[in-house]
Amino acid sequence: MRFLATLCVTLLVATGAAGATRLDDSASPRARVDVNPRWLHTNEGLTDPALLNAMVAEVRNLEVRLNTAPFVGKRGRIYLSLPAFTVGLQSPSGMRVEWQTRGTLLAGSALPGTRSVVYDGPIAKASLSDFVDFSLFIDARYLQGGLRFEPVFEIELAP
Repeated sequence: MRFLATLCVTLLVATGAAGATRLDDSASPRARVDVNPRWLHTNEGLTDPALLNAMVAEVRNLEVRLNTAPFVGKRGRIYLSLPAFTVGLQSPSGMRVEWQTRGTLLAGSALPGTRSVVYDGPIAKASLSDFVDFSLFIDARYLQGGLRFEPVFEIELAP
């Protein structure tokens, strides 16, 4: 019985918060993006290791199309979630993501293994879409090979 309880807790942690449902984003043109970071500074005169290793990658005009059909007529909160494990990153502490949107979703930021609210309100349509500009701030000390960016969208319904 103890094993089963541990397994349930592990599954809740691995899949996100209790009560959250992953939204289908298969209609989005690109759900996964390989990114190419560049140095944020020229390194001239820098002595701070964090600044010496600072990189940035930008993903512009990423179209997001979320299937909200099962939730029409309900009130919900939609989150952008970043998986704790990111391909090409040795530690979740090696990246921070910020984004701006074109109006439907909220701007915000998140770290791998966390999530941030991008919509809070009534679900009026079967599809929710927006264009998002992402900036990924990366510590090169944690970079290993090619970096793959795969945000996940989840919904929690209001009681």
